[in-house]
Amino acid sequence: MYQRVKPMKPKRVHKRPSRGLLLWSGVAIVAIIALAVATALSLQPAANTPPAVSYAPVKTPVATAVGTHEPVSPGAPSTAQAVASFKYLTNPPTSGPYLASSWPSAFSVSQPLPVGMLVHLLATGNVVVAYGPTSPQEIVSMRAFAQAVDQGVSVSQRAKAGEGVFVTPWPSLQPGQVALVAWSRLWETTGFNQSDATLFADTFLGNQKNIAQK
Repeated sequence: MYQRVKPMKPKRVHKRPSRGLLLWSGVAIVAIIALAVATALSLQPAANTPPAVSYAPVKTPVATAVGTHEPVSPGAPSTAQAVASFKYLTNPPTSGPYLASSWPSAFSVSQPLPVGMLVHLLATGNVVVAYGPTSPQEIVSMRAFAQAVDQGVSVSQRAKAGEGVFVTPWPSLQPGQVALVAWSRLWETTGFNQSDATLFADTFLGNQKNIAQK
């Protein structure tokens, strides 16, 4: 007896993707991930880095044009009581009695330098940058300038040699006011100007003729 034979269904053949296609797919995925990472990094806020400051001495400082020449009070080592009761002629002081054993522990301080210590720095030939209430960015600029001058030399070594720039707040100054101070010299400005500070430091750092006015 004749039996009908059912036709066989053809088998499905699953083609594997070529190696080239896999390679290009991987490259595309890596590129997409890299682009996403770069975009995320670009959206992050920039770090608040201090401005780059370099100290380059001017060639011909002119002393007569740098600040005002203040009257000189007799400068000599004294006691804490004598310093506290003395009426200094300028604000900040530019001459007068001082504490001979008093030295700062840093080139830039967050609390005002004691008067006896500040005047001692001036009597040795150092320069002080004093400032009234001001913005954090202005303070960063002043401190960066001091570091550029002091160049990593120890505080004690610079101070005793009369070759250091020291930065201190001075609350009795007006908001935004900056005072560049040396022995018998005072230069008051509004805001910190690096060119002025460079000229002042060039003229009076270690200036033996200037500090001899005692």
